[in-house]
Amino acid sequence: MRLEVDDFRLDRKLGGQVLSLHFGPEFPGDALALYPRFLTTVGEDAAVDGTYIVVDPSDGEVVGQVGTLGPPEGDEVEIGYGINPSAQGRGIATASVAALVETLRARRGVGSIIARTAVANPASGRVLEKNGFAVTGRAASDEGELLVWTHRASCA
Repeated sequence: MRLEVDDFRLDRKLGGQVLSLHFGPEFPGDALALYPRFLTTVGEDAAVDGTYIVVDPSDGEVVGQVGTLGPPEGDEVEIGYGINPSAQGRGIATASVAALVETLRARRGVGSIIARTAVANPASGRVLEKNGFAVTGRAASDEGELLVWTHRASCA
């Protein structure tokens, strides 16, 4: 639906109740261009393990995404996250990453969780620091220099 209209609602059962989730024009932001390829790869109704939408429980607004960036490589899994600009600065990214880390720690075979943030985006780094990540390296990308973060705690 998001590819056809800027704004839509989707009813989903969450926590034993049906919620009317609102996907506003900000969602998914810059990632929208990737969706047609993604849908042809996994199919329109497929669920992707490790990928979650972030919902503001106060009003059912979908304000972002959080998840893994692919299957684990060895015992390492990489995560990514993004929150709509209008929802930033409210602790939503921190809480979402905390929930994802908890989910990943419960998985067998995950020994470390990594993330990459732009050096120019210190707010994203603070989200990771609050969740027990530490800078363990640097990497280059098309968008500039990245910090590589690793979760300090060993996982299950």
